[in-house]
Amino acid sequence: MPRPAEPALRFAYNTNGLREHDGPSAIRLLARLGYDAVELSLLEQHYDPLRGSPTQLRDIQAALRETGLDVVVGAGVPLALSDERFEPSLFHPDPEGRALRQRFLEASIDLAAELRSRCLVFCTGVRRPEVDPAQALAWLDEGLATLCHHGATRDVRIALEPEPGHLIESLEDYRSLQARVGPALGLTLDVGHVVCTESKPPAAVIAGVLAEEHPDHVQIEDIRDRKHEHLPFGEGEIDFPPILQTFINAGYAGHLGVELSRHSHEADRRAAESLAFLRRASRYHKECSRPGSGISGRRERLPSPADCS
Repeated sequence: MPRPAEPALRFAYNTNGLREHDGPSAIRLLARLGYDAVELSLLEQHYDPLRGSPTQLRDIQAALRETGLDVVVGAGVPLALSDERFEPSLFHPDPEGRALRQRFLEASIDLAAELRSRCLVFCTGVRRPEVDPAQALAWLDEGLATLCHHGATRDVRIALEPEPGHLIESLEDYRSLQARVGPALGLTLDVGHVVCTESKPPAAVIAGVLAEEHPDHVQIEDIRDRKHEHLPFGEGEIDFPPILQTFINAGYAGHLGVELSRHSHEADRRAAESLAFLRRASRYHKECSRPGSGISGRRERLPSPADCS
């Protein structure tokens, strides 16, 4: 009996790396390149959930229908509410600031429901020095519990992304938070962040997360020297073929979203190259580890189909 085919990975691209495109043109570009989904980052030029117009929303919906792309909505926009990155947060000392962030995230959940995004991706922000750590966590727990309830009414999962330097920056932080807030709090797993914050080999960490946490969304980019700077594939040190094979082995059915927020000036090229790289790398581990391939599987250069011929 023939073996069942392994599930194909599905790739997305984050529009925070397409800042020179509006929402509909970004969606159409990614469809032309062959992506399966768009991660719609709620930048002002793409869609502001508090101030966006009905016309903007209709244009985005039309582009999604036209292209057939899936969508994942991302609300982790650093300057969405002020000139201070990720402020005000859910644990800002000013209650009006906390309420503003809450309104922004609830409106983002509503948008995700309108666009049929399964989840809302966002990160916590950084604790201000004048805020007691225990108080910050208490405010965060309270805000997230409300958001999870609102998300449940709209069939949208809250998919928190641990972010280096933020109040919730590691998988351990996330697990402690979820234990307090409850299983309704989902996870966005960022492969590069795993390299930055976790001590074990990334493929092993990811295998454990896929088995236990079942992440709602995954983001992916290259990293060098464990420094939190998102790099194009091949410019860092991550060995991607075994990591991608880990997702395949686990039967991961979500999207892997490329996040290159500092490369909008060369977005078309970077988006095309990223998809080509991920497709090659997802085949490389399996094909080059077969008997007689002559390929060790070590990451010595960009994987190429020619390596496996």
